[in-house]
Parts: sequence; structure tokens; C-alpha cells
Amino acid sequence: MKKIVRNILVAVGIGNTIYLALGVVFADAEVRKSILSILVMSVIIGLASSIYEVEKLNLLVKTMIQLMAGLGVFLAVAAFNRWFPFRLSVVISAVMIFLFFFFICWTIFYLMEKKEINAINYSLDNRKE
Repeated sequence: MKKIVRNILVAVGIGNTIYLALGVVFADAEVRKSILSILVMSVIIGLASSIYEVEKLNLLVKTMIQLMAGLGVFLAVAAFNRWFPFRLSVVISAVMIFLFFFFICWTIFYLMEKKEINAINYSLDNRKE
């Protein structure tokens, strides 16, 4: 199952990369601006996930750092591109949607890592010496 999910995510990433590359080359200036903003946002969110490599921080702190970085760059890019009107009700709705997807992704990655750790621990407990 893990391999299937990984393959799907890789395929989605490749498909999106091709779409975005073609958009940068062939789209009008407004679409190009939006595409480049999405690429910058994606890079920053990806870099923020490297916080999980820091062993001195607990999981809650790591999650909050990644969440704040992702939400901050999302709101900045949304404002820059005027994706939605920045009225309180609309911003709250956008933040709620962002949080929904963030925690779905976070939960999936958490469960995948937990399963891998359990498999490693099982192998260590049952190895023959």
C-alpha cells in the first residue's frame, strides 16, 4: 500500500510539474505569475518539512513550525495573487481549508512513518542473534 501511495504521489508531482512548466512557457502573464507563486510556495513548504530532521525538537514543535511556515507562505501568495478577497470571513474560510488539507497530509505521513518504525522495531525484536 505504501508503494502505491508513493507511486501515485510521484505521478501527481510529475504531472503537476509538466503542467506548471507548460504554463510558465505558454500562459499569459497573470497565469504565469500564479504558477511561479505556486512553485515558490511549494519550495518553501517543502523546505519547512526539513524541520522534522531536527532531533532536539518534539513533534508538536516541529508540526507547529511547519504549519506556521506553510500557512504564512500560503496567505502571502494568496494576497500577492489576489486569489480571494481579504475579508475576515473569507480569510478564516481559506485558513480552515488549508488546515484541513494540512492535517490530512500530516496524518498520512505520520501513519506511514509510524508503520515503518513499528516494522523496524518488530524486526529488531525478532532478529536471531
